[in-house]
Amino acid sequence: MPLSASELHKLLEYDPETGVLCWRVRRSQSVKSGDVAGCVEVQGYRVIVIDGKTYKAHRIIWAMVTGGWPTKQIDHINQLRCDNRWSNLRLATQPQNSMNSKARRNKVKGVHWNKQSRKWMARVGQIYLGQFDNWTDAVQARLNKAKEMFGEFA
Repeated sequence: MPLSASELHKLLEYDPETGVLCWRVRRSQSVKSGDVAGCVEVQGYRVIVIDGKTYKAHRIIWAMVTGGWPTKQIDHINQLRCDNRWSNLRLATQPQNSMNSKARRNKVKGVHWNKQSRKWMARVGQIYLGQFDNWTDAVQARLNKAKEMFGEFA
């Protein structure tokens, strides 16, 4: 059972302008009141251990600000996983959250060169959008479909 918002407020203080969570209480010899809570893990999220359970800071923040734990994923609007300013957080479904991620190999996610057809191919997730003679047309087709499907998350 996750901690309640009131329990979180007793333990932590949140600054929505900076996104920083600090301990209100001394937690151990090495963690004092006023210290920044948690650490940044390998994937780039700040995590905090409370009573032996690890929580992602952005989920704690959501619970503290809204009074309840998030029912969906939390999207970092600027794609910086450790930027937990309130203005940078929003609820998102898994597909919406995936849309707001960085491209991996290509400069534009969902657009790649097909050697066999010698054309640019575009897709949004598993939706195939076709082959295009030039890169700009493929990018535009992908952008249009993504905006249609995901709105502001595209």
